[in-house]
Amino acid sequence: MPSAIAIKQIEGKPGKVYYPLEKITIPEPKPKDNEAVITLTAAALNHRDLFIRQHLYPGTTFGVPLLADGVGLVTSSGPGAKQWLNKRVLLNPGTGWQDSPEGPEAPTGYAILGGTKSNPAGTLADHIVLDAEELEECPEHLSDEEAAALPLTGLTGWRALKVKCGDNATTGRNILVTGIGGGVALMVLLFAVAEGCNVYVTSGGQEKIDKAVKLGAKGGVSYKEKGWEKKLQGMLPKERKYLDAIVDGAGGDVVSKGARLLKAGGIISIYGMTISPKMDFLMSAVLRNIEVRGSTMGSRKEFSDMVQFVREKKLRPIVSRSVHGLDLKQIDTLFDDMKNASQFGKLVVTLGDKKGTAFGFDDGANALTASSQNCKVFPGDWNYPKISARSKFDALLGGALIKTTPIAAPCYKSSADLHTSHPTSMMWPLFQGRTCMPTTDPNATCTLSGYPTYSINASNVDQIRLGINFARNSNLRLAIKKTGHHYIGKSSGAGALNIWTHNLEDIKESRSQGVKEFHNDDYSGPAFKAGAGVQGFEILEAARGKNVTVLAGICETVGWAGGYLAGGGHSPVASIYDMAADQVLAYVAITADGRFVTASSTTNADLFWALRGGGVLTFGVITSVIVKAHPRIKVTKSVFSFQAAPNNTVSFWKAVNAYFKSFPTFTNAGTYSYFWIWNYGTVLDFQMALFFAPNHTIESFNNLTEPFFDELKALNISMTPNTTFYEDFYSANKGSWGADTMGRTNIRQATRLLPKSIWETPEKYTSFYETIRSTVMSGATVGGYHMAPSNPFNVDNAVNEAWRSTQSFLTTANLVPDDAAPAELKNASDHLAFDMMDSWRKVAPNSAGGRVYLKEADIQESDWQVDFYGAKHYPKLLGIEKKWDPKGVFYATTALGSESWELRNGEQGVQTQNGRLCRV
Repeated sequence: MPSAIAIKQIEGKPGKVYYPLEKITIPEPKPKDNEAVITLTAAALNHRDLFIRQHLYPGTTFGVPLLADGVGLVTSSGPGAKQWLNKRVLLNPGTGWQDSPEGPEAPTGYAILGGTKSNPAGTLADHIVLDAEELEECPEHLSDEEAAALPLTGLTGWRALKVKCGDNATTGRNILVTGIGGGVALMVLLFAVAEGCNVYVTSGGQEKIDKAVKLGAKGGVSYKEKGWEKKLQGMLPKERKYLDAIVDGAGGDVVSKGARLLKAGGIISIYGMTISPKMDFLMSAVLRNIEVRGSTMGSRKEFSDMVQFVREKKLRPIVSRSVHGLDLKQIDTLFDDMKNASQFGKLVVTLGDKKGTAFGFDDGANALTASSQNCKVFPGDWNYPKISARSKFDALLGGALIKTTPIAAPCYKSSADLHTSHPTSMMWPLFQGRTCMPTTDPNATCTLSGYPTYSINASNVDQIRLGINFARNSNLRLAIKKTGHHYIGKSSGAGALNIWTHNLEDIKESRSQGVKEFHNDDYSGPAFKAGAGVQGFEILEAARGKNVTVLAGICETVGWAGGYLAGGGHSPVASIYDMAADQVLAYVAITADGRFVTASSTTNADLFWALRGGGVLTFGVITSVIVKAHPRIKVTKSVFSFQAAPNNTVSFWKAVNAYFKSFPTFTNAGTYSYFWIWNYGTVLDFQMALFFAPNHTIESFNNLTEPFFDELKALNISMTPNTTFYEDFYSANKGSWGADTMGRTNIRQATRLLPKSIWETPEKYTSFYETIRSTVMSGATVGGYHMAPSNPFNVDNAVNEAWRSTQSFLTTANLVPDDAAPAELKNASDHLAFDMMDSWRKVAPNSAGGRVYLKEADIQESDWQVDFYGAKHYPKLLGIEKKWDPKGVFYATTALGSESWELRNGEQGVQTQNGRLCRV
């Protein structure tokens, strides 16, 4: 049952009794229509709570939770308050006072939380149920302790200073705050300093005065010192040797002495009388029209105004000391501090389970989790992991935590392979925000922007588990990086914790386990096991050593076991064996709860289905994979090119047309090509980077391509193909892709899968051909592949169903200057997405099987759920994602469920990842 702390009844007269504390049980929350259940994370004491224990406060009662100040998370609600779910909120400490500046509209209806019969709810409890109208979203910069210290003292101080003193509490005015050290007095000090006032304080001890000066006070005096008012007058500015206002919470003779320093018409604002319930008021004050104004708490409107001011000015209430949990003895020590007036700031009780939560597994039992908050935490937030927590985390990781430094590496090397050996760098810094690009200017700025703040150099799977648990429990954005190849920067994320899997050497060594027989209901035959650290060239080389063929892409440095397989994975043998994801027999992964799971056709079958083609950074971190091993194949590979001047394009385009028309013949023969068509302005250039013919000899390749090459000869196009025969896939594939240019920020790419149906009618084919020709002649580049991964083995998985009817996969690009301004980038991105690609979508619409390969895509595809995943698959995939990651631990742009999140302040012409990640 939920618990709370109340006072226990004993005999005694008011002022002579001191009621002990007792723990009580409170009912399970049952919110009404517009009510919210707040699971409290901290509460704070006020002097009224001490008065309640001394029976000096009206309406004191027993069995009612104490305290009026609190902060917490809304964990459930009635139907009318659902908009508050998962938000961290402050509680208005009083109810029944809306907006009247004079006082509560109906005094008998006004009640303060905690310890009295008029409002039988308090914040020294596991939870509290309140009308949602009494909630304010908590400023993000405040810690739980600071937030709990704010409501009652902040509201009381706000009204006493801002409402009651009015124009006498503006820039350059002299304000005296008495009794500094208490919560209200300190809030008045913070408010007045923020407004530009000259603030002076009184206290019974010099230590508190010194602390107040550090907070912005101009000076202070001890009210125990004889003639202190004369000393204070000597501190006032020469041009303004008087006080404009006094804000007091003590009573006694402090005010009467201070009043001698007030200007004519000055204000004395009194919010309490903790020293004496009486005070002297001199005739001289009357003659000088000095006003005494009582002030207590404040209205709902004033509470909202106060919270907004704190948010805008980034003010932090002062916390004297805190204890944790509903511990009677520890809470009693806070009351002792208050009785002895030894505190400087608020006395706070933190609530909730804090034992081991930063690194523990998610057992689903605790509804109050950091990951339920509206936004992922960001460096500088109150709840961003402190240095002590990060140090402990690093110790548990064995020193593997890296504070990220941007690479700016193109200054030193020219190959994109360098990105694989850096914990956060990526091939496309455009999506990072371009804030640390190569420069010859030593005074230029270099910031992390969209790069993760910290990275784990993971060398074992336990470090990955720790990283996932720490990110989930700390509400950190989590990024996963193997090599950084993804076209739209999915491994980026401002403020994120990154898990870098490149150096998982113990997992890489698992490839030496090599080929073993694998048997299940769907497959019986040789299989190859490899770990998450393996890249494409490594798995191909290892497979050759075992005399088998394993599917991998032509870009050898791509991370193989993670993003390549999970995204579907096309390869030069796709027309024979289909997609790389179709080869997977089993996965081992660490899911969002931090636990190992095996996914296969018989174990966690839904996860197994989704991981094969459903995308990366969605379900978990893959640690190892078992794939089918096919017999060793021999390959013939050919490279060729031809050119034409722009004013003599007829033959050039007839040759391109002949090549395009041959796609059905080529794919039926199990071949694959990778080509580019360039328009350099002075020349048109067709470059066949590789024509890949698995299971073909040079003779059978020549027979296959002879009709195409004969057409080129008839067009008087001179060309000599460089054709080579290889004994294995690895040797043929090695070096085919070439070295990528790294650090590209001047190019925006988009792609389209083109279905076989285009080649089935002259009208459709002609429309396709003319569209590609028009794209190139407009000055753009077009590249792509012919392949037909038609699923001959009828594998059922999450690979986009459009792949099963694909004949070709093409890409185009829009170039922009490296130093393009955000507006220029946005215009170029919009032109690519909505103008250039619009004609491609008409040629290959979604309804006809035209889609997009999610690994090589434009981030601005408007219908990305269907384009990337498929109309049939996306709803099923989303349901599996919600099951395995219900708290949103994993995120990547355009990944499953990413439409539930948004990047705030992260746009830079394109969807850069340099903003705060928040729930929509």
